[in-house]
Amino acid sequence: MQNFPSEVIPRKTKDLIEKLLLGKLSLAEIAKVTGITEESLQSYIGIKDKVVS
Repeated sequence: MQNFPSEVIPRKTKDLIEKLLLGKLSLAEIAKVTGITEESLQSYIGIKDKVVS
């Protein structure tokens, strides 16, 4: 059974995450800047990667 993060990431924050990823920041740095947990950030990126693939 998967454990999904309960944190909802607002659209503006997702846009910021995309820009920060282009800047090649680490997930820890992005989590600190956005206030999103690293686990939620990893989940979001994993889901986004599956959609793009």
